[in-house]
Amino acid sequence: MVTSNIHRSALLISSIYMVTGALWIFFSDRILITLLGVSGPTDNLTMYQTVKGLFYVLVTAAMLYWLTRLSLSRQSRILAKFYEAENALKVSREQIEHLLEASPSILYALMPDTDGSVTPLWVSDSIEHLLGYQPADALEPSWWLDNIDPRDLQQGINESKQLLLRGHIDHEYRFRARNGKVHWIRDNARVIYDNEGIAREIIGSWTDVTETHEQAELQRQLAYYDRLTGLPNRLQLLTRLSDALQSHFSEQSMFGLLYIDLDDFKSVNDSLGHSTGDELLRAVGQRLNGYKRPGDTLARMGGDEFAFLLTKLRDANHVEVLSTQLLQALSTPFTLLSGRQIFVEACIGICLYPEHGTDEETLVRNADTAMYRAKQLGRNRYSIYQSEMSDAVRQQLDMETALRQAIARDELELFFQPKLNTQSGLYTGAEALLRWRRADGTLVSPADFIPLAERTGLIIPIGNMVIDKCCRTIRDCLDADLNPANIAINISINQFRGRAAALEQSISAALQAWQVPAQLLSVEITESALMDNPEETTAALLSIKSAGIRISLDDFGTGFSNMMHLSRMPLDYLKIDTNFTHALGIDLPGNQVVRSVVELAHRLHLKTIAEGVETNAQWQILKEMGCDELQGFLFCRPLEASAFLTWLRQHDCHETADNG
Repeated sequence: MVTSNIHRSALLISSIYMVTGALWIFFSDRILITLLGVSGPTDNLTMYQTVKGLFYVLVTAAMLYWLTRLSLSRQSRILAKFYEAENALKVSREQIEHLLEASPSILYALMPDTDGSVTPLWVSDSIEHLLGYQPADALEPSWWLDNIDPRDLQQGINESKQLLLRGHIDHEYRFRARNGKVHWIRDNARVIYDNEGIAREIIGSWTDVTETHEQAELQRQLAYYDRLTGLPNRLQLLTRLSDALQSHFSEQSMFGLLYIDLDDFKSVNDSLGHSTGDELLRAVGQRLNGYKRPGDTLARMGGDEFAFLLTKLRDANHVEVLSTQLLQALSTPFTLLSGRQIFVEACIGICLYPEHGTDEETLVRNADTAMYRAKQLGRNRYSIYQSEMSDAVRQQLDMETALRQAIARDELELFFQPKLNTQSGLYTGAEALLRWRRADGTLVSPADFIPLAERTGLIIPIGNMVIDKCCRTIRDCLDADLNPANIAINISINQFRGRAAALEQSISAALQAWQVPAQLLSVEITESALMDNPEETTAALLSIKSAGIRISLDDFGTGFSNMMHLSRMPLDYLKIDTNFTHALGIDLPGNQVVRSVVELAHRLHLKTIAEGVETNAQWQILKEMGCDELQGFLFCRPLEASAFLTWLRQHDCHETADNG
């Protein structure tokens, strides 16, 4: 169509030229003769000139046609490119506008002033969605200064001053939204210079990174704080104890460490339930925390044990005075939410730096020894560590001897606690729990002998025995046409330290000896074992998992220092610690922590198991959160092997049954 129009236009122009030229040549001579009054016939020369002129007009008309057509074609191409560019620019403008609207960040432009200040020029509409402000609000000169968090104001001003010097900035600060909520903002800006190197414009973006900071805070809380009481945990205490050793060494000063253990706290859990025990522990932590000075640290070491780090002491008298005050404070009855009053007594062990130790391990051990000495002397008292305290050492030796005899006499046995599917309530597996049954029939809790076994190395033969007995019980289930699903055994950190190959061999030998499929066995490890030597542990777990054995991380949230390791570990299950479970429905922030743990596990394609479930309310909360499996007294207490088989039979857990 365009070519046809060009042809017609060129033809019209050349035709007009040719006709005009021909008429002029044809009639010009006659007009001239008429004007001059020439009469008679004209000579042949005039005729030849007329023909020559007509030929000239014809040729030049053809050339004019060609040139005109060429020119019009060129103009047409130029116009086409212009329209194409215009359309592309329109599309690009629409795309940019769409991107600006869809961008998760707030985009802005500033104009640098000669005095070093800046003038807002433009802010994207996304500011309304992210912070609740209108773009016009952000163009007010004082808007940024009025809403940046005062804690970050000076740093923000300093960064802004550096912008024109460095040409760019990238920093984070807290900023108040219109609704008053504080957001973490990442401010990334760059200066645009002209050809002469003069700053003409600043373009940048604000990105909401609040979630990133909240996750980081959650990780910090999980790593360094006790979830139940909110106090620093053992890991943080050891960190601060290390800091105290360095600072007090250089200053040649004294500090003290108090190890506090509640008397007969187990009876509270046994008689009133773990939820009451947890409430009491929170109340104890709050009361003890009221005696902390600036620079001191109160930590929960685990269970019913607390530690008090007292820095910059002038003499030992202050430690004794404080210990007396703490014992008196704890002796005042605690009133719980239910209205019940509980009386608490405690024993405190004291050690001093540098008199009683010059490293973390020695100080903690000696404070613990002094605490046990106080318990030997009676309830509700304190004791300062003395090197002559041999009774505790002798007692430990007696316990070690008794434990060695128990191994030889096969007094250690396994109990099994079933695990259930959260949604259906159907059996999914069990955890094997070690117990020590003395000759008189009394049971010794693992908490009383496992630490000793780990310190003495007896945990290695005990661990091998647990593996063998667990496989034997699985074999008994299969022979009875019962479906054990999956039985989990606990592996100590000491079984990994330089012994990974031996551990793998022990598991393989037991599976083969009892003809047990590997998928019926799982291994539980604690966070401390996982972090003790990540490379060695990971390699061992990969080898174990390659055989078909599942891996579970036990007591999650009690001391994990780097959550990034989770994604690198060959895990199948994440067990939520009992303290988290007991806080459900009581501690709303604790609920969010558990929800975050479940979501994190699922993002990493891990199943979650909540242990310590004791109430229907806890079950329903975990069910709503999407937790996969449950374990606790609400469903079943740990059972002896024979009773466990009976339980499976009663719950129709046959080998061919589908138990989810």
